[in-house]
Amino acid sequence: MYQKITKSNQFLYKKLAIILLCLVHKQQLYIYLNKSVL
Repeated sequence: MYQKITKSNQFLYKKLAIILLCLVHKQQLYIYLNKSVL
C-alpha cells in the first residue's frame, strides 16, 4: 500500500517537474524573442 502511494506521488512530482520546466523554457523563449525583436 505504501509503495503504491509513493509510486503515484513520484508520477505526480514528475508531471509537476515537466510542467515547471515547460513554463521556464517558455518564459526564456519569450524573453529571448523580445530581446531579438528589440
